[in-house]
Amino acid sequence: RDALHELLLQASHQLVDQVHGQRLLLKAEQGDLKLKPQPVDVLPFLKDLVAVYRHHPAVQPVRVSVSPANPEAVISTDTALLSRIMGNLLLNACEAVGPGGHVAVGCDAEDAGVRIWVENEGEIPAHVQEKIFACTVSSKGRGRGLGTYSVRLFCDYLGGQVSFSSRNGLTRFWVSLPKGDGPHRA
Repeated sequence: RDALHELLLQASHQLVDQVHGQRLLLKAEQGDLKLKPQPVDVLPFLKDLVAVYRHHPAVQPVRVSVSPANPEAVISTDTALLSRIMGNLLLNACEAVGPGGHVAVGCDAEDAGVRIWVENEGEIPAHVQEKIFACTVSSKGRGRGLGTYSVRLFCDYLGGQVSFSSRNGLTRFWVSLPKGDGPHRA
């Protein structure tokens, strides 16, 4: 009975999260997203993100590690949007490696800001790489493909960029964000 209650609670949280994500995406597409920038210390942010997603079905069977960060990895950004960006990338990576796989997250301080990354074993097929950020492109089947599209859209909103490399048996996505006084669309 307790297990069923926990499962229902988890499913309801995931459903609410999906609805919230769709609302954010729609507002961003319409140019109507209001941001609330605040200081973010990236290493604790990443540790919290991994802890929040730890019970997601895609993340549970995967070993996720957080690489140490440069102590200067502090930015001013909208944490809700950054959480959505990094959560999408984390889930994609965990789904790509599957049970028993390994995913690493981390960040590097740069002169103008921070580069946050998610890395997993395996490569994205070349035909998917060509249009990875297009709406509804997915290697996971029908009804998928908003993750990387929304990541790019949300990164643009935050005045940042997303890029990736997929070769030599590894895939890494980078999100580069300015230190700045906040996102460019407040």
